[in-house]
Amino acid sequence: VEIKGSKPFRGTKLYGGNRSDTMTLEDRVSRLEGALEQIDHRLGDLHQSIIGVREEIHVLRSDTNTEIKGLRDELTTEIKGLRNEVKTEISELRAESNSRFNTLTIMVAGSWVTSFTGIIALFFK
Repeated sequence: VEIKGSKPFRGTKLYGGNRSDTMTLEDRVSRLEGALEQIDHRLGDLHQSIIGVREEIHVLRSDTNTEIKGLRDELTTEIKGLRNEVKTEISELRAESNSRFNTLTIMVAGSWVTSFTGIIALFFK
């Protein structure tokens, strides 16, 4: 088999058989063109596959972003609800604490007045 120049080569296996005659330049170019057409076809298929994968990734990204936004909105709503519950609870505790403080103040003031009145009564007796 000679490769250099445009010399023909002998004994090339073509489609599984032995070919004893000389291939011309046109035959070799024709075979190369066929191979290039197959490569072009396969590259086209690969290109279409890549486009399909990109479209799937775009859809998945969009779905993921939508899902994340939904979860974010749900969490925001839940946090706002919990914040309102905590504020309500604090307000109720504050009101109860103020009520108990007022009751205690009245009791202490009443005790003080009673004690002070008793001391004054003893003093003027």
